[in-house]
Amino acid sequence: GVVLAFKGALLEQRAFHSLGAQALVVIAALGALAWQGEGLRARWESDLYEDRIVHSEQSAYQQIILTRRDEHLRLYLNGHLQFASIDEHRYHEALVHPAMVLAPSRERVLIIGGGDGLTAREVLKYEEVEHVDLVDLDPAVTRLAQRNIHLTRLNDNALNRRQVRVVNEDGFVFLQREHVPYGAILIDLPDPREESLAKLYSVEAYRLCRKLLSPQGVLATQASSPYHVREAYWSVAAALEEAGFTVHSYHLHVPSFGEWGFHLAGPAALDPTAVDFVVPTRYIDHQVWGALAVFDGDMARLPVQANRLDRPVLARYYRQGRGTQF
Repeated sequence: GVVLAFKGALLEQRAFHSLGAQALVVIAALGALAWQGEGLRARWESDLYEDRIVHSEQSAYQQIILTRRDEHLRLYLNGHLQFASIDEHRYHEALVHPAMVLAPSRERVLIIGGGDGLTAREVLKYEEVEHVDLVDLDPAVTRLAQRNIHLTRLNDNALNRRQVRVVNEDGFVFLQREHVPYGAILIDLPDPREESLAKLYSVEAYRLCRKLLSPQGVLATQASSPYHVREAYWSVAAALEEAGFTVHSYHLHVPSFGEWGFHLAGPAALDPTAVDFVVPTRYIDHQVWGALAVFDGDMARLPVQANRLDRPVLARYYRQGRGTQF
């Protein structure tokens, strides 16, 4: 009986060790698959982007890819190009400086979006700026702009400057909560491909912005391409007007994107001829500015609806155009 019991215990022990060994094999196999999967993902990303990937991250909101070739950087969010360092100055100078020059008060500035710090870089060229609130939903993007050596060099360390407060929050929620006015509001958001993004291009969002602007304050927003997504571009203008703004529309060529458009808006009448560039710029100047308001032929204004929360037409306009390529 003792011998049989001993044999039974020995068999159980061997079975236990056998199961343990099998479990280790399974765990090792799963680990190898995960490692291979990570390797395949990295290889797929490398094949997808033409330049060398220097940062890759999946945040709670989006995939973030930063690439580099020589000294040139490109930032992609969910596969969509956000900027190319070779020509981003054209975009950011056009967004920032007309509004900053026309704003009679530049002490307080609000940036909605712009988590890469490039809009803030241009804003901080003005010595009068005392406080900048930069509101960007994704902390992973603003963290990258504060810590990545390539980005901090490009954005002049803007998001680490004492004047800048970074707020990682939904822009719409921020607009509903804030009450201290700003002299200028700059909206540097991704294109309105989806309704979740399009709500910040709505009449309701612009009404909140209007309440936060000083009486003579100025707002500027990027509005995508008046050529590729013409209906979407002019829908943004219609929403600003319905919110009570006077609007001045303009566009320029950004080689990485093609023809790109913006809207300048104020609760009071605007005088675009009063724009006089008083800080150093690489591209935009008085002569260039004078030619940016001409919309002819296939970019001219056409009748479209304003985007509202209860009538979210903007994302549909965008998708109907050729905006999905950006």
